[in-house]
Amino acid sequence: MRIAIDSNIFTMQKYGGVSRYLVRLGEELVRLGNDVGVFGWLHANRHLAESEVGLTGMRYVKGFPKFTRRLAHYAGDFSAGMEMSRWKPDLIHESYCHARMVGTRATPRVCTVHDMIHELFPHYWGRMDRTPEYRRKTIERCHAVICVSESTRRDLLSLVDVDPAKVHVIHHGFEHNCDLRPLSPAEDFVHRRFAASSYLLYVGARHGYKNFEGLLRGLVQAQLHRDLGIVAFGGGALTAREAKLIKDLDIPPDHVVQVGGSDALLHKLFGTAVAFVYPSLYEGFGFPPLEAMAQSCPVVSSNASCMPEVIGDAAQFFDPSDVPAIGAAIEAVVRSTQRRQELVRRGHERLKAFSWAKCAAETMDVYRSVLD
Repeated sequence: MRIAIDSNIFTMQKYGGVSRYLVRLGEELVRLGNDVGVFGWLHANRHLAESEVGLTGMRYVKGFPKFTRRLAHYAGDFSAGMEMSRWKPDLIHESYCHARMVGTRATPRVCTVHDMIHELFPHYWGRMDRTPEYRRKTIERCHAVICVSESTRRDLLSLVDVDPAKVHVIHHGFEHNCDLRPLSPAEDFVHRRFAASSYLLYVGARHGYKNFEGLLRGLVQAQLHRDLGIVAFGGGALTAREAKLIKDLDIPPDHVVQVGGSDALLHKLFGTAVAFVYPSLYEGFGFPPLEAMAQSCPVVSSNASCMPEVIGDAAQFFDPSDVPAIGAAIEAVVRSTQRRQELVRRGHERLKAFSWAKCAAETMDVYRSVLD
C-alpha cells in the first residue's frame, strides 16, 4: 500500500507526541512492506530527522521564526499537493487538524484525533484559537478517524457530529528498547547533581490543565516540600508567576528546578527519581507514564480522562482537583519502599500491552476498511 502523510505537524513541532506517533507508525508501516512518504517543503522535527527509514525528502531546518513557520505551512501544503499528485498514494493520513485539504479530493483519507483539549478547555487557548473548527473540517473530509484512547473517542463523539461507525480506537505503541545516545558532559553533570538527592520528576508543559500548581500545593499539603525536590523536565523555564507561587507556598527555591535536554537525559532522570508525578486534568493518551515504567520509576497519577485506561493498575491514582488527595498519593508512594517496588513491577507488566507493531497492524486494518 502507498501511504502519504502531509507535513503540517512536522512544521509545527520540533518534538511532540503527535509527530512522534506518526514517525513511529510510519516506520512500522514500512516494515510491514508498505511505501510511506511524508510530503512537504521544509520541516523542523527531530523525530522525522532522526528516523533511519527515510520517510521524507523534505529539508530539515532547526526551527522557524513564527512568521516563517506560517509561510512554511502554506509552501508545504502546495509542495505536498504537487508531490502527492505525482506519487499517486492509495491513501492519505492527515498529520493534524487542518483547514485546507492537501492532496486530491478523490484519494481516501484518514486522520488521528489525539485529544479534545481545545474543545474541553477553550479558556486556555484564547478566542483566536481555531483548532476546533479545523478539527471538524478534517474529520468531515476523512473516511475514517482513529482515536488514541477510548476516553478520546467518547469526548469526540460527545463534542463533534460524526458517525460513530467511522471512529476507531487504536492505542499508541511504545519503544521498549530505544537506542539512546550517551549523555553529553553537561547532561551528565545535571544527572549526577539530581541523582544524589530525593526528587519527584514532572515532565512537559505546566500551564493550566496540566495542573503543575496542584502538584506544588499537594506537596505542601503533605508537608513533603522540604524533604523532596521537584525536577520539571521540559516545558520552558519557570515563569515569574510560578516563582512567586513557590515563594508564597514557602517551598525552598532550590527544591523546584526546571531542566531541558535529550531523551537520554530524561530516561536517566526517570531512573533516579523517587517517583514520577502526572497531575494533569486531561490527556488524550500520555506517553510519560509509560516512559517512567520503562525506567523502573513508580508512577503517581491523576485518575482523570484516559489515565486509568492507559496506565491500568500500575500507578497510585488521585483526584487531580483534590489537593489533599494529591499529597496523600505522593506520600503513600515515597514513604513505602514496598509500594514503590510493587508499582515498578506492575509498570513492567503494563508495558507489554503497547507496541508500535500492534499499533501499525491495527492501523492497517482501518486503512483496508477505507479502501474496500
